[in-house]
Amino acid sequence: MRWKLILGITILAGIIVVLTAIVILATYDFNRLKPRIAEAVKAHSGLEIHLDGDLKLNVGLTPRLTVQSATLQNASWGSRPDFVRIK
Repeated sequence: MRWKLILGITILAGIIVVLTAIVILATYDFNRLKPRIAEAVKAHSGLEIHLDGDLKLNVGLTPRLTVQSATLQNASWGSRPDFVRIK
């Protein structure tokens, strides 16, 4: 009988953890990450990136952040101001 209680508590704790994670991910403002993403791109490539639109979390087998559009600055010797524009 004791193992049933332990199993029930373990399952309940697991459900609480999953529900808490869902609530946190559903209410988190991922737009707060835009400056950090821009800094990381600048640090690794030396180019400025502009993220337009809201960042959204797509949950699945491969979770990812998506954005409406992004523009990556061209190198100083490039002929165009933008290296790439993604929509």
